[in-house]
Amino acid sequence: MARKKIEKNIAYDTERKLYYVTLNLGKNADGKYEKKYQTVKSKREARQILAAHKREKEKGLVAPLSKDSFVSLIEQMIDLKALQLQETTIYAYRRMLKNHFIPFFKNDPVESINLQKLQQYKLLKSKTLSANTINKHFALLHMALQDAMRKQKIFQNVADYIEPMKIEKKKIQYINTEEAAALCESVKDTQLELAVTLAIYLGLRRGEVLGLRWGDIDFDKGTVKIANTRTKAGGSVIEKDPKTEKSKRTLQMCSAVISVLKKALEQKREREMGPYFHVKSDYVVVNAIGKPFSPNYLSDQFHEHVKSRGMKQIRFHDLRHAFASIAYSAGVPVPAISAAMGHSNMGTTLSIYTHEFDEIHERSTKAVAEALENASIPVNAC
Repeated sequence: MARKKIEKNIAYDTERKLYYVTLNLGKNADGKYEKKYQTVKSKREARQILAAHKREKEKGLVAPLSKDSFVSLIEQMIDLKALQLQETTIYAYRRMLKNHFIPFFKNDPVESINLQKLQQYKLLKSKTLSANTINKHFALLHMALQDAMRKQKIFQNVADYIEPMKIEKKKIQYINTEEAAALCESVKDTQLELAVTLAIYLGLRRGEVLGLRWGDIDFDKGTVKIANTRTKAGGSVIEKDPKTEKSKRTLQMCSAVISVLKKALEQKREREMGPYFHVKSDYVVVNAIGKPFSPNYLSDQFHEHVKSRGMKQIRFHDLRHAFASIAYSAGVPVPAISAAMGHSNMGTTLSIYTHEFDEIHERSTKAVAEALENASIPVNAC
């Protein structure tokens, strides 16, 4: 027999010249004792491993081997989260699991997920994914490991020690007042007119524009209620509540918005009274036959519009940024802009638009300086 016991929980293989350390993990859920083994080259290292294991066991940091793989635990957690989270969030979680976690972690048991394993994942994904996306991945991994701790499958969340990726803040692309006015003029009497007007004049998100219903419009009071959004999750278009509680808001409409809405309402009535096929819908932003736009269709049509006219290449969402910068340059206070945009707090508005607001301040101070420098001083003023 090549292997012989030399101390408690330490054996030596005379042929392979390796030391085998037996680590007792305790009873599993079935009441059976479990063990795992490590091989090292020296008796000293074997004793160190055994001593470290004993210390961890005394602190309650040793758990029996799990029958569940790490990815199966993530899947179970996502299924439970689906009862309380938005469909779009759950869709994103399941895409992470399918496209990234399963190929990398495979059938690894949850107790094998250590700091080194997570660092390897971070390094691998940093080659193809953005810092923001990687941080989202680790938020879900941390959540899953925390859930495993609650179930006493592990006793430490190693994701606590992973530093988040540094995100470089990109300068927001936006258009100024003149460019916004030119864009509004270019979409007149097109299927984009209503959507563009709502985004620029009211600062609405794409989902809020597409989720707007005629029941949300009050022409007598001149208000529009933001209470519903339409967005895409995979191949499906879904409805959900606005992004935050502050996103549920009522906005005052100006004459330009009221005008395009009344024109759209008249077109709706003509469709419903006409002899041709049409789609009955309560949505405000629809195509020629009354069918609501899909989110991607609106974005694609907007992109084609600005590209074909040689205008500044911006996304539909950038119209919301235009609303913020134009409002601020017109002297609207930040708290009012924040409330109109449905941000959760004023800090969100400032963090997003700090650079743009600083540029406006710079233009203001330069204008004051130029005015003072060019001013004529009365002879009797000194």
